[in-house]
Amino acid sequence: MIKNKKEKDKKVGKEAEGEVREARSAIDAILNSTLDGVYATDKDGKILMHNDIFLSLWKIPKKLVKHRPDNRILEIINNKVVDREKFLKRINELHSMEDDSIDIIALKDGRFFKRSSSSMKQDNKITGRVWTFIDITEQKKAEEKIWYLSFHDKMTGLYNRAFFKEELKRLNTRRRLPLSIVFCDLNRLREINNNFGYERGDLLLRRFSEVLKSCFRNEDVVVRWSGDEFVMILPNTSEMDVENVIKRIQRKCKQRSKRNMPLSATIGTATKNKVSQNIDLIVNDAEKKMNANKKAQETGA
Repeated sequence: MIKNKKEKDKKVGKEAEGEVREARSAIDAILNSTLDGVYATDKDGKILMHNDIFLSLWKIPKKLVKHRPDNRILEIINNKVVDREKFLKRINELHSMEDDSIDIIALKDGRFFKRSSSSMKQDNKITGRVWTFIDITEQKKAEEKIWYLSFHDKMTGLYNRAFFKEELKRLNTRRRLPLSIVFCDLNRLREINNNFGYERGDLLLRRFSEVLKSCFRNEDVVVRWSGDEFVMILPNTSEMDVENVIKRIQRKCKQRSKRNMPLSATIGTATKNKVSQNIDLIVNDAEKKMNANKKAQETGA
């Protein structure tokens, strides 16, 4: 009788073990059927489970997961992200929160992951979190390309008029004063196009664009306004500073000028010194001055 009971208990135990293995196998199959990298941690950050995609995305060898502690895995991941401190800070914040979270992580190798996280609960208590990662590198590159094409001039690589309008709004603040606007008209472009063809004219445009790039700071905005016109926004730049900029442009043009491809520009400027001044009127004033200087050159006045 006792023997039969032991055999029965043993049989039940084996059946239970089999059910656990089947359940675990089903969970593994589900985890590995998704394209997302998934792993779960307890409330202390200890890894409870993960799928193969998670290891593949982060380029973590399977044997490392089996034989190394969790903090070593986290260290490997941290060393792969661009902003390590921000990455760690967000992980620590979320471990004690119920909030779901979605953000984008930049990796040092140029990839981008979308990270999603949600809390796990048992009996209304947080027991851990589930983290998922999706490689969105191609999507990110496509978005960046669309953004670039939307705000850049194809010919010169400079910003375009749409970007100028956005940046003018952003920079039109008290702390950016004095805010200067510089208009440039590339001289003799039409003449070059008519006498030597548009390819030569395009080359002249690109050379002048390179001159402008070399004459301004990173915080300045250099824009191709139209065919032969360019405009720059110079935050925290006074009238005296602008005069130095003009001299720099003229000097660089002279250095890059050639007999069959003369490089020079007609320039007009205006500066906003007071918050009460209308920035659109400042822009118009700079353009008018450029056109007036251009007319004076043509008439020899």
